[in-house]
Amino acid sequence: MNIPHEEIRERGDRSWSMRLFEELVATRDEDVVTEICKTIEALEDYRLEKPLFEVVLNQANDDFVRRSAIHGLCVVPTTDTEEQRRTWWHSGDEILRKLAANLFERTEDDLILEILTDCSHPLYSDAISKISMGGYEQLKFQKFLVEAFSHTDAEVREDASRGVVFAEPVIAEDGLISLINDPDADVFDGVMFTLSWFSSQKVILGLHQNLQHCATDRKSDLGSIIGGVTGKCFESLQNCKEHSAAAEHYFQEWLKPVLSILEQVEVEKEIDSRRAEQCEVDSRSSKKKIPKSKNVRPSVKSLISELDNPNGNWRKIRYGGVVWHRVDWASYGRLDRKRLTDFFANHLDPTIREIGCPALAVWNEADLLLQFLNATSFSLRRSAAYNLKDLGTDEKIAEILWQQLLKPGVEVSYAREMLDSLEKHERQSTLAEKLLAYIEMDRGESLRTSALRKLVCLGAEPYLKPLVKLLKEEPSPSWMFHTELIEMCAEFKFDAPNISFLKTIDDFDFQAAFCIYLAERS
Repeated sequence: MNIPHEEIRERGDRSWSMRLFEELVATRDEDVVTEICKTIEALEDYRLEKPLFEVVLNQANDDFVRRSAIHGLCVVPTTDTEEQRRTWWHSGDEILRKLAANLFERTEDDLILEILTDCSHPLYSDAISKISMGGYEQLKFQKFLVEAFSHTDAEVREDASRGVVFAEPVIAEDGLISLINDPDADVFDGVMFTLSWFSSQKVILGLHQNLQHCATDRKSDLGSIIGGVTGKCFESLQNCKEHSAAAEHYFQEWLKPVLSILEQVEVEKEIDSRRAEQCEVDSRSSKKKIPKSKNVRPSVKSLISELDNPNGNWRKIRYGGVVWHRVDWASYGRLDRKRLTDFFANHLDPTIREIGCPALAVWNEADLLLQFLNATSFSLRRSAAYNLKDLGTDEKIAEILWQQLLKPGVEVSYAREMLDSLEKHERQSTLAEKLLAYIEMDRGESLRTSALRKLVCLGAEPYLKPLVKLLKEEPSPSWMFHTELIEMCAEFKFDAPNISFLKTIDDFDFQAAFCIYLAERS
């Protein structure tokens, strides 16, 4: 079958969904499977879940076909549960075990760790691929990604090298630098992509050293990454300079190990020039009146007609048709609201329910949004959590959100939305207490940092001061939380412990904040 993949993806043409499914289970070409799944992912068609599951669960089908269907299931909305995934895992059927491993959620951390502890496990590459997609930022998972840098399979090394970009763990720096010389081009590309996000003297030194000896065809990429990383360094220096001469001096002293390299990379003037240009643009823009987008009020009939067309142009529905954030949901009358609420509540497509969440918030449909917090669709759960903050303050909602946050296996971005909504609904007298408790849990560094920022905004000094001692902790996995802590110390004039240790932390953002802290104390 001649499939116009680019055209289908561009339009989000769901009329192709079943034909794509038929070709997926008919082909024996892995490259074709990959191309089809890329197109299926763009369609987000919930209708493909059932036929794909039927193919995988039917043990009469050959293994290649079942594996192809698993690839498809990884890119469509699915409604599988923890109970189902654990049943498949313990089924004794290797294909079903592969299905489970590819659909694992954070509630199955014990099972994915079971795979990761054995690099010879037949599903090891699946597990590395899974945790490399983000959401596994705890140090225990990052250690497995770093260990995978030395795996014999180049695809595993590439997945691992790209996967650490989300958490930027300090423990990955040495391994990434050593992978610069990996013979596989895809691994090298992955390493270059990831190192471009790191910000340390070690990375600058490692990149520069490799630049002297690497293959000619890699020198350009390495030089570009060095320019980007040193650019971040100069940004941090500029932040110190804008604060005070003392902060600038402290940062320059810290930079001495890489000064000779920085002098070779002329980006400081470029950054200053870019900032000046941006200030000029901002100044001009501020004088112009930017017209506000007008709200729209499509009829209920047209809304339902557009959203409920199963073979419609999905990209237009999702992104380019009615601009959903501009719909004036408050202008709809009682009967229209009832009809649309029923439509959003009961639609089989979880993405349609997700689109309806802002409307449900405007109409104060708290019970329905809270019900969506338990949906099998991650994006629907996250949208419901996000929109709950637009409801009137309600302590009952706060308690439900808190109980959700306490559940094991809560996804990072979902938890972040719940923290934002908790901040809206929780009483001020108890919010600080709960935020402190959340910081003390092992829920990932970015969530810990988000909770700390909220505590700082509350100005809850009695809860903040005991946290200063956490500066002594090792990075878990990066220095992001420590950076927030030292900024807190500067703002509230807390004394930071073990100053000599803090001076050795190799991170541009942390050292800029620390130098500003030292300048404040001088």
